[in-house]
Amino acid sequence: MLKPIDSAEPRRPAKLNPPRPPISVFRRNRLSRQIKWVLEAGAALWVQGPAGAGKTTLIASFLETEQCPAVWYRLDVDDAEPAVFFRNMRLTCNATRADTPLPSYDPRIGQDPVRFASTFFRVYFESMPAGAVLVLDDYHEVESDGVLDAILAAALAELPMDRHLVIISRAAAPKTVARLLAEGRLQWLGWGGLRLNEDEARQRARLGLPRAQPIEVAGGGTNPAGPGRVRRPGRCLVGGAKGRTGQAA
Repeated sequence: MLKPIDSAEPRRPAKLNPPRPPISVFRRNRLSRQIKWVLEAGAALWVQGPAGAGKTTLIASFLETEQCPAVWYRLDVDDAEPAVFFRNMRLTCNATRADTPLPSYDPRIGQDPVRFASTFFRVYFESMPAGAVLVLDDYHEVESDGVLDAILAAALAELPMDRHLVIISRAAAPKTVARLLAEGRLQWLGWGGLRLNEDEARQRARLGLPRAQPIEVAGGGTNPAGPGRVRRPGRCLVGGAKGRTGQAA
Protein backbone atom coordinates (compact mmCIF):
# COMPACT_ATOMS: atom_id res chain seq x y z
CA MET A 1 0.00 0.00 0.00
CA LEU A 2 0.99 3.64 -0.33
CA LYS A 3 2.61 5.21 2.69
CA PRO A 4 0.26 8.09 3.59
CA ILE A 5 1.64 10.94 5.60
CA ASP A 6 0.21 10.78 9.09
CA SER A 7 -2.42 13.35 9.97
CA ALA A 8 -3.51 14.56 13.38
CA GLU A 9 -7.09 14.63 12.06
CA PRO A 10 -8.57 11.11 12.51
CA ARG A 11 -11.73 11.70 10.48
CA ARG A 12 -10.99 12.73 6.94
CA PRO A 13 -13.18 12.74 3.82
CA ALA A 14 -12.87 9.65 1.64
CA LYS A 15 -11.50 11.85 -1.15
CA LEU A 16 -8.30 12.22 0.87
CA ASN A 17 -7.65 8.47 1.08
CA PRO A 18 -5.12 6.90 -1.31
CA PRO A 19 -6.59 4.59 -3.95
CA ARG A 20 -6.81 0.91 -3.22
CA PRO A 21 -4.25 -0.91 -5.36
CA PRO A 22 -5.64 -3.56 -7.72
CA ILE A 23 -4.94 -7.20 -6.98
CA SER A 24 -2.50 -7.42 -9.84
CA VAL A 25 -0.89 -4.73 -11.99
CA PHE A 26 0.86 -4.90 -15.36
CA ARG A 27 3.74 -2.63 -14.37
CA ARG A 28 5.06 -0.06 -16.78
CA ASN A 29 8.79 0.08 -16.11
CA ARG A 30 9.33 2.48 -19.01
CA LEU A 31 6.97 5.04 -17.52
CA SER A 32 8.19 4.48 -13.96
CA ARG A 33 11.73 5.37 -15.04
CA GLN A 34 10.46 8.56 -16.69
CA ILE A 35 8.41 9.56 -13.65
CA LYS A 36 11.39 8.98 -11.38
CA TRP A 37 13.58 11.11 -13.66
CA VAL A 38 11.09 13.98 -13.54
CA LEU A 39 10.71 13.95 -9.76
CA GLU A 40 14.43 13.59 -9.08
CA ALA A 41 15.03 16.56 -11.39
CA GLY A 42 12.80 18.64 -9.12
CA ALA A 43 9.96 19.13 -11.60
CA ALA A 44 6.26 18.58 -11.09
CA LEU A 45 4.35 16.22 -13.37
CA TRP A 46 1.02 16.56 -15.20
CA VAL A 47 -0.43 13.20 -16.28
CA GLN A 48 -3.16 13.55 -18.91
CA GLY A 49 -5.24 10.86 -20.58
CA PRO A 50 -8.81 9.70 -21.19
CA ALA A 51 -10.91 7.79 -18.69
CA GLY A 52 -9.61 4.25 -18.21
CA ALA A 53 -6.10 5.08 -19.42
CA GLY A 54 -4.59 3.85 -16.14
CA LYS A 55 -3.37 7.24 -14.93
CA THR A 56 -4.24 6.73 -11.28
CA THR A 57 -2.98 3.13 -11.25
CA LEU A 58 0.29 4.23 -12.85
CA ILE A 59 1.03 6.85 -10.18
CA ALA A 60 -0.24 4.71 -7.29
CA SER A 61 1.87 1.73 -8.35
CA PHE A 62 4.91 3.99 -8.79
CA LEU A 63 4.55 5.43 -5.29
CA GLU A 64 4.08 1.96 -3.84
CA THR A 65 7.14 0.57 -5.61
CA GLU A 66 9.32 3.53 -4.66
CA GLN A 67 7.89 3.59 -1.10
CA CYS A 68 7.30 7.34 -1.29
CA PRO A 69 5.45 9.13 1.52
CA ALA A 70 2.35 10.40 -0.23
CA VAL A 71 -0.66 12.65 0.15
CA TRP A 72 -3.51 11.77 -2.21
CA TYR A 73 -6.26 14.33 -2.85
CA ARG A 74 -9.08 13.38 -5.24
CA LEU A 75 -10.59 16.64 -6.43
CA ASP A 76 -14.28 17.20 -7.14
CA VAL A 77 -16.59 20.08 -8.02
CA ASP A 78 -16.61 21.36 -4.43
CA ASP A 79 -12.91 22.19 -4.68
CA ALA A 80 -13.71 25.10 -6.98
CA GLU A 81 -14.42 26.91 -3.71
CA PRO A 82 -11.05 27.91 -2.19
CA ALA A 83 -12.32 27.58 1.39
CA VAL A 84 -13.19 23.92 0.76
CA PHE A 85 -9.91 23.19 -0.96
CA PHE A 86 -7.72 24.77 1.72
CA ARG A 87 -9.71 23.17 4.54
CA ASN A 88 -9.20 19.73 3.05
CA MET A 89 -5.54 20.42 2.34
CA ARG A 90 -5.06 21.18 6.03
CA LEU A 91 -6.55 17.77 6.84
CA THR A 92 -3.91 16.02 4.74
CA CYS A 93 -0.92 17.26 6.66
CA ASN A 94 0.14 17.28 10.29
CA ALA A 95 2.43 20.27 10.74
CA THR A 96 4.35 19.10 13.79
CA ARG A 97 6.80 21.99 13.89
CA ALA A 98 5.51 24.58 16.31
CA ASP A 99 7.23 27.37 14.41
CA THR A 100 5.45 26.54 11.12
CA PRO A 101 1.72 25.97 11.75
CA LEU A 102 -0.40 25.75 8.62
CA PRO A 103 -2.22 29.04 8.00
CA SER A 104 -6.02 29.11 7.86
CA TYR A 105 -7.99 30.60 5.00
CA ASP A 106 -11.00 32.73 5.90
CA PRO A 107 -12.80 34.44 3.01
CA ARG A 108 -14.85 36.46 5.53
CA ILE A 109 -11.87 38.69 6.23
CA GLY A 110 -11.22 39.37 2.56
CA GLN A 111 -8.19 37.13 2.04
CA ASP A 112 -7.07 36.83 -1.56
CA PRO A 113 -7.03 33.06 -2.28
CA VAL A 114 -4.12 33.18 -4.75
CA ARG A 115 -1.90 35.29 -2.50
CA PHE A 116 -2.86 33.06 0.43
CA ALA A 117 -1.95 29.99 -1.64
CA SER A 118 1.66 31.12 -1.92
CA THR A 119 2.01 31.39 1.85
CA PHE A 120 0.05 28.22 2.50
CA PHE A 121 2.01 25.97 0.15
CA ARG A 122 5.35 27.38 1.23
CA VAL A 123 4.57 26.21 4.76
CA TYR A 124 2.80 23.05 3.58
CA PHE A 125 5.75 21.79 1.54
CA GLU A 126 8.15 22.59 4.39
CA SER A 127 6.05 20.43 6.71
CA MET A 128 6.23 17.43 4.35
CA PRO A 129 9.14 14.98 4.69
CA ALA A 130 11.82 15.13 2.00
CA GLY A 131 10.88 13.02 -0.99
CA ALA A 132 7.14 13.17 -0.25
CA VAL A 133 4.65 13.44 -3.11
CA LEU A 134 1.40 15.40 -3.19
CA VAL A 135 -1.00 13.93 -5.78
CA LEU A 136 -3.96 15.97 -7.03
CA ASP A 137 -6.16 13.45 -8.82
CA ASP A 138 -9.20 14.12 -11.05
CA TYR A 139 -8.21 17.73 -11.63
CA HIS A 140 -10.63 17.84 -14.59
CA GLU A 141 -13.56 17.64 -12.14
CA VAL A 142 -12.99 21.26 -11.13
CA GLU A 143 -14.30 24.04 -13.36
CA SER A 144 -11.67 25.10 -15.88
CA ASP A 145 -10.32 28.66 -15.88
CA GLY A 146 -11.40 29.05 -12.28
CA VAL A 147 -9.54 30.23 -9.21
CA LEU A 148 -8.09 26.76 -8.56
CA ASP A 149 -5.97 27.12 -11.71
CA ALA A 150 -4.35 30.22 -10.24
CA ILE A 151 -3.96 28.48 -6.86
CA LEU A 152 -2.21 25.59 -8.57
CA ALA A 153 0.22 27.95 -10.28
CA ALA A 154 1.01 29.53 -6.91
CA ALA A 155 1.58 26.07 -5.38
CA LEU A 156 3.93 25.04 -8.18
CA ALA A 157 5.92 28.24 -7.74
CA GLU A 158 6.57 27.29 -4.10
CA LEU A 159 7.50 23.63 -4.76
CA PRO A 160 10.98 22.78 -3.40
CA MET A 161 13.33 20.48 -5.30
CA ASP A 162 13.00 17.68 -2.74
CA ARG A 163 9.18 17.70 -2.47
CA HIS A 164 7.02 16.63 -5.37
CA LEU A 165 3.65 17.36 -6.97
CA VAL A 166 1.79 15.16 -9.47
CA ILE A 167 -1.48 16.26 -11.10
CA ILE A 168 -3.72 13.67 -12.78
CA SER A 169 -6.38 14.84 -15.23
CA ARG A 170 -8.35 13.99 -18.34
CA ALA A 171 -7.80 17.58 -19.46
CA ALA A 172 -4.70 19.50 -20.46
CA ALA A 173 -2.89 21.79 -18.07
CA PRO A 174 -4.45 25.26 -17.63
CA LYS A 175 -3.00 28.41 -19.12
CA THR A 176 -1.89 29.59 -15.68
CA VAL A 177 0.96 27.04 -15.73
CA ALA A 178 2.04 27.55 -19.36
CA ARG A 179 5.24 29.33 -18.33
CA LEU A 180 6.16 26.52 -15.94
CA LEU A 181 5.72 24.03 -18.79
CA ALA A 182 7.91 26.15 -21.05
CA GLU A 183 10.60 26.36 -18.37
CA GLY A 184 10.52 22.62 -17.72
CA ARG A 185 9.46 23.05 -14.10
CA LEU A 186 6.26 21.22 -14.96
CA GLN A 187 6.58 18.14 -17.16
CA TRP A 188 3.76 16.54 -19.09
CA LEU A 189 2.93 12.89 -19.79
CA GLY A 190 0.12 12.52 -22.30
CA TRP A 191 -1.91 9.79 -23.95
CA GLY A 192 0.81 9.07 -26.51
CA GLY A 193 3.13 8.13 -23.65
CA LEU A 194 0.51 6.26 -21.63
CA ARG A 195 -0.49 3.93 -24.46
CA LEU A 196 1.29 0.60 -24.73
CA ASN A 197 4.23 0.63 -27.10
CA GLU A 198 5.11 -2.36 -29.27
CA ASP A 199 7.44 -3.95 -26.70
CA GLU A 200 4.82 -3.69 -23.96
CA ALA A 201 2.14 -5.11 -26.23
CA ARG A 202 4.39 -8.09 -27.03
CA GLN A 203 5.12 -8.57 -23.34
CA ARG A 204 1.41 -8.73 -22.59
CA ALA A 205 0.95 -11.20 -25.41
CA ARG A 206 3.72 -13.42 -24.00
CA LEU A 207 1.96 -13.33 -20.65
CA GLY A 208 -1.14 -14.59 -22.39
CA LEU A 209 -3.30 -11.70 -21.23
CA PRO A 210 -6.58 -11.45 -23.16
CA ARG A 211 -7.74 -8.10 -24.49
CA ALA A 212 -10.47 -7.80 -21.87
CA GLN A 213 -8.18 -9.03 -19.13
CA PRO A 214 -8.85 -8.48 -15.40
CA ILE A 215 -5.30 -7.39 -14.59
CA GLU A 216 -5.32 -3.61 -14.43
CA VAL A 217 -2.73 -1.85 -16.55
CA ALA A 218 -0.64 0.83 -14.88
CA GLY A 219 -0.80 3.53 -17.52
CA GLY A 220 -2.62 1.40 -20.02
CA GLY A 221 -4.52 1.36 -23.24
CA THR A 222 -4.63 -1.58 -25.59
CA ASN A 223 -3.44 -0.06 -28.87
CA PRO A 224 0.34 -0.17 -29.39
CA ALA A 225 1.92 3.19 -30.04
CA GLY A 226 5.35 4.71 -30.29
CA PRO A 227 7.45 5.15 -27.15
CA GLY A 228 5.94 8.41 -25.91
CA ARG A 229 8.12 10.43 -23.57
CA VAL A 230 7.64 12.82 -20.73
CA ARG A 231 8.43 16.29 -21.98
CA ARG A 232 11.87 17.54 -21.00
CA PRO A 233 13.15 21.12 -21.19
CA GLY A 234 13.53 22.27 -24.78
CA ARG A 235 11.66 19.30 -26.25
CA CYS A 236 8.17 19.18 -27.71
CA LEU A 237 5.27 17.50 -25.98
CA VAL A 238 4.29 13.96 -26.92
CA GLY A 239 0.87 12.34 -27.00
CA GLY A 240 -2.53 13.98 -26.90
CA ALA A 241 -4.44 16.78 -28.53
CA LYS A 242 -3.89 20.48 -28.34
CA GLY A 243 -4.32 21.45 -24.72
CA ARG A 244 -5.66 24.36 -22.74
CA THR A 245 -2.18 25.87 -22.67
CA GLY A 246 -2.42 26.24 -26.45
CA GLN A 247 0.61 23.99 -26.97
CA ALA A 248 0.33 21.12 -29.42
CA ALA A 249 0.91 17.73 -27.86
